Amino acid sequence: MSMYYTEAGSATWGTVCTARETPELLAAFAAHHAAIGASKVYLYLDEPSPRALELLAVIPAVDVTVCDQAYWARVNNGRPRSQEGRQIVNAQDALRRAEVDWLLHIDADEFLSPQRDLSLELSQVPSGIEYLHLEMRERAFVGNRPPETIFDGAFRVPIGQEQRVLRLIYGPGFGFTNGGFAGQTAGKSLVRVKDCDLLMGIHRPRVPSAQARERPMGLACQSAVLLHFEGLTPAHWMAKITRYSQTARYSQGDLLGRHQKRQVNYLIRNNWSAEALRKLHDLLKVIDEPTETRLRGLGVLETSSVNPSYGLRVFGLGAEVDLSVECSDRGWVDWAPGILSYAA
Repeated sequence: MSMYYTEAGSATWGTVCTARETPELLAAFAAHHAAIGASKVYLYLDEPSPRALELLAVIPAVDVTVCDQAYWARVNNGRPRSQEGRQIVNAQDALRRAEVDWLLHIDADEFLSPQRDLSLELSQVPSGIEYLHLEMRERAFVGNRPPETIFDGAFRVPIGQEQRVLRLIYGPGFGFTNGGFAGQTAGKSLVRVKDCDLLMGIHRPRVPSAQARERPMGLACQSAVLLHFEGLTPAHWMAKITRYSQTARYSQGDLLGRHQKRQVNYLIRNNWSAEALRKLHDLLKVIDEPTETRLRGLGVLETSSVNPSYGLRVFGLGAEVDLSVECSDRGWVDWAPGILSYAA
């Protein structure tokens, strides 16, 4: 296999995302990635949103697809039932028509955080490498003051799986986490677009079952990490975990990790009481000041240099988009019934 390097600084990249979120979050997601260098932001709207289309039209890099019945008939002979199925079909559609060198498949609550020029690193990747894998950071709320915006907080750094270490660092909540994370820890991947014969998975590309070839070769991305705003507001997280715990496909299937199933089982045992929900949320998502000092001293809690609202200002949307917790919770009412009850 030949190995060559492209001209420094010439590599382009983009993101692909399937989302059913508030217009404000979609605008912040698209503006952030366009502002930090994405040449294309492929957004697949799982539900029509005129307000989202209005906001996204201001951002030149955005390519919007509304996933209506006609779209699904064209690309998949119908709409996949599972969210994961829709994500994979859409990511594959974006890969087929991508106008960038590298494509990153992420969710709307995941924001790329570059420490240095991502394009420069991508331009130096040998041609035999088919993807770069991004490490996760997971947002937590810090201190006793409630968050004001959906992007407040600090970020946990993965610290491995040694159970005794995790117990000492995170205390009684460690058993509900995976390496200190309440959500997923697998990360996401930038996939090389040119001549790609792979399937765009959720976390990594994979070889189609019909192909007989070696598994794809990847490297760890050195110039960026992925910030996961898991649970955009306290009410949003509590509504989501309640839905998981009351849906057999999540609670009994393989869509959740073992630590997330322990979260679900805890809520089931406590009959989804408001007290149990709040206790679990605060145990997993809120860091008191003494713990913050310890975690920062250990280097496993970071303050991001990225401000997702910056991109909105770049494209003149700063005054148009309300990123407050209150606005976001109101926006999720339609597809998270009862969410405002969790905000009380």
